Amino acid sequence: DAADRDARLAREARARREAELRRRSTALKMDLPRPVEVNTEIGAVEDDTPMGQADALIRVEALKMLQSDAHKYPVKAPKDMKKDKKGGSKRKRAALAAAAAETLELFPDEQLEEARALVALEAEEIAAQRGDPDGARFAEAWEAAAQDLVYVPSQRSVVRFGAAAKAEKVEALKFQFEATQAQAARLAAKAAKVGQRLALKCGGYGKRAALLHQELATAHEAADTAAIEGVCFATLQRLERAALAPRLQELKDDLARQQADAATLQGAYKALQGQKAALAKAVAEAKKQNGVAAA
Repeated sequence: DAADRDARLAREARARREAELRRRSTALKMDLPRPVEVNTEIGAVEDDTPMGQADALIRVEALKMLQSDAHKYPVKAPKDMKKDKKGGSKRKRAALAAAAAETLELFPDEQLEEARALVALEAEEIAAQRGDPDGARFAEAWEAAAQDLVYVPSQRSVVRFGAAAKAEKVEALKFQFEATQAQAARLAAKAAKVGQRLALKCGGYGKRAALLHQELATAHEAADTAAIEGVCFATLQRLERAALAPRLQELKDDLARQQADAATLQGAYKALQGQKAALAKAVAEAKKQNGVAAA
């Protein structure tokens, strides 16, 4: 029915897209930087040796691939790049790119896999003969080579900085400075917009975070105070426990002294009671004798 037909067509379209994606160049697959305009002079090699002829064939094929990619998947030129006022040369470059895209020979997947295997085998043989390249030296050489290449707007091409004229060097450095300045301005504007959107979207979270931060600071302060008080009370408890035994002994000694004093006072009181009783008896006898004498 119609649903099965639509599903089959969708699968076929997806399969074609996947096959086309697999056949794209590595620069497109990995989304690597590509030149806005292809330099057609890279295919010019003046060397009649077998190695030079092989290099020329590789350069011509690479030029065709670059032009084909530029025609099928054009690179968007930056806003600060000067536009070509001569439409004829621009149309000419577009025609060359279209012609390269049409004349670029497409090989079957089996041949491409065989070519990749041969390239990998050759790389292994070269590595076995010369050894693996030093990563630090390779990075240093790559950085030096990259720094020696500059873009000259008047020539609309990349040239070697050492071989360029003084005016071209100044123009290239000025272009680099302006491009870097424009990129910095774009990034700053983008960062400002992102900051505004972030502040608008996360404003409530920011207020909540500030409140929680204040509460956390208060809790930390209370915890610090409690810790200090705990240390003080622990020190006081230790001192009190250390002074407990001497205080108990002092109280026991004081109790013993008071008990001894009480016993002494009780003895004195008992003696005084005896003296009182004796005096009372003597007074009674004296009164009795005085009464008899009076009679």
